[in-house]
Formats: sequence, structure tokens, C-alpha cells
Amino acid sequence: MRVYGIIFVIQLSKGSFFFFLKLISVIVPCYNEAAALPYFFDELDNVVSKMADYDFEAIYVDDGSSDETLSIVKERVTSDAKTRYLSFSRNFGKESA
Repeated sequence: MRVYGIIFVIQLSKGSFFFFLKLISVIVPCYNEAAALPYFFDELDNVVSKMADYDFEAIYVDDGSSDETLSIVKERVTSDAKTRYLSFSRNFGKESA
């Protein structure tokens, strides 16, 4: 199943108002990216802030990193409700991620 958007319903006193918000899912495969992730977060936030007509989610896929990549992504998840992650137990390669 693919999600192409989210429909919001606002209940007004004289009826309901429907509007459609386009959803963009950013899938980010990561392998030992601890040094680069803070810069990526800044750039992604910059792009997202300029696209008010879209809703964004970021899904980080840690491909068995041996550095602090996973802990940095987990920290991001706690501060950003639109961020999720998957973590592989070992490196499977970018095709799997």
C-alpha cells in the first residue's frame, strides 16, 4: 500500500471542510553517516520549510552502521514527529536499504 497524501477533515459549526495535503516521503539509506547527518538534517529542514503546500516524512534506514549513525537518527526521531527509522542488524548493502 502506498500513501499519496493525507486527507484532513475539519468540523465547522455548519458542516465539514475537506482538504488534501500532498505527502512526500524521503527515504534515506544510511551506512556510517554520523558525520554527515547533522548537515543533511539542516538541508532537509531548509527544503521542507520552503514547501508549505506539502507534508513531509523522513524515513532513515540504518544499514548496520558501526559508528554513531543510529543514535543520531534516534535522537532526531525524538525531536521530530515526522521522522522514523529502521535499523538492520548488519550491512545488507544499499539495494536492501
